[in-house]
Amino acid sequence: MKTCARMALAASALVGLVSACGAPDSQEQGLPGGTSTPPIGPFRCEARPAVADHPDVDLDTEFTTSDKRITVRYTLTNRRSEPLYVAARIPDPDGEYGALKHYVIPRSDGVVEISKRFFRVVDCPVLRVRPVPVATFLRVEPGATLTEQFPVALPLTTIHPEGPLNNGELAPMPARPDRIVFCVGLVPPVPADPKPFEEDGEQRYGYRDFDTDAQTHLCSDLQPL
Repeated sequence: MKTCARMALAASALVGLVSACGAPDSQEQGLPGGTSTPPIGPFRCEARPAVADHPDVDLDTEFTTSDKRITVRYTLTNRRSEPLYVAARIPDPDGEYGALKHYVIPRSDGVVEISKRFFRVVDCPVLRVRPVPVATFLRVEPGATLTEQFPVALPLTTIHPEGPLNNGELAPMPARPDRIVFCVGLVPPVPADPKPFEEDGEQRYGYRDFDTDAQTHLCSDLQPL
């Protein structure tokens, strides 16, 4: 896996651009099969993705920051010989999907994770009054790229698929977050050639055709905010 990240700082005009392309994260050296699970934090609904080394998938992420928003632009390149399925269509609590939707989740290590990924029910064992809408997937063909851009409002506020959570379920959002990261979820299909449905003029895939327990992540380098 190669991940790259760029941070651009702006007030009314762009004032700087810093690029960073690092070696794979140390937590990617894990269990047999190249997958590891980071230590569980003190909050039961915290983002705890399984991280895998994907030498044949590249993630290039750019963050542009102004007074009112962070604009996240990412490009995912599939250098595999088979399609890649990405949890790129995130719902809001009312079940409305779109390319601009995303999660913003504070972690116990002080990092705020901006993500597009699939949350399983067991990832946040809380009492629910209604089913939680879940992510759907886009297909990236061999040799193809997926490029998207979306705004994240400042100051950062928590956006979690379960909605508002109680103390002890999720870390509080820091008053002044100093580090952010962008992560995107990848899932293997079951069967190998799932059937899409059309929504908003694009081909999407439902979660029932995927092994969501085997979801792994690609993440950018940590970026100062």
